[in-house]
Amino acid sequence: MGIVTKGTNCVYFRDWPSLVTEVIAGLIILLSLFGWMDLLIIAKWLCYLDIEDTTPLKGGIPEAIHTDSEIPEDNFRDPPTGEAKNRLMPSVINLMIDTVFNGGTSKAPNDVAYIGNELAT
Repeated sequence: MGIVTKGTNCVYFRDWPSLVTEVIAGLIILLSLFGWMDLLIIAKWLCYLDIEDTTPLKGGIPEAIHTDSEIPEDNFRDPPTGEAKNRLMPSVINLMIDTVFNGGTSKAPNDVAYIGNELAT
């Protein structure tokens, strides 16, 4: 709403440099971020994870997906395949923050991509 109001004020007062450098540039950035977020949400919807899969995970479990459960024996069990895969998928919010502040690289070393990974298949 603020960008649109600023744009109408720039047109009314014939402030063309501000229209181009602030309003149009701001709209491009805003729409790009919302478009990237929409793409991530669609990719997450299309990434099939069978969280009901209770078979043991092949190849071992990274330490990052062990739980801090109140039940002591749960901390030492390897989670089933569906649960482990779900824990390795990053959230859309974290991906958006990492895209802006870290150049797209994740701070969590065990995160996997939504598209093009062996866990999502």
